[in-house]
Amino acid sequence: MSCRNSLSVAHGNPTIILLKYLNQINSLKFDAYSPTYINSTSMATFYIRNSFSITDKGYVLSGDIFEGIISKGDIALIPKGDAQIELEVLGVEMVDKENRETEIGLLFALQAREHLKDLNLEGMKIQTRRS
Repeated sequence: MSCRNSLSVAHGNPTIILLKYLNQINSLKFDAYSPTYINSTSMATFYIRNSFSITDKGYVLSGDIFEGIISKGDIALIPKGDAQIELEVLGVEMVDKENRETEIGLLFALQAREHLKDLNLEGMKIQTRRS
């Protein structure tokens, strides 16, 4: 199993060393798509398969997380021409499809639909970052 950031152990008081080591381990997250660990502060890559609105709830981009971790409060970076749209992720949910497949759904404010209406979102890869 590989680790994208290394753990270091210093010489000295065993209790302090253990606490430092545990602190470093807590800053790592497991990537469910590959047997590696990733730093929780890194960006994530999301592949959009579909988009839709949920009345009184928001706008959803559904698809797959290719790399990293996406959490509520992260910022989605969506390219639009030479510019970039930044939208806050309000929620991360599982989306059940009719053919028994599941996808990840990123929930945004309903106003996101207006910012994204001119884009062909299906098949687009976007990045997210911690806010």
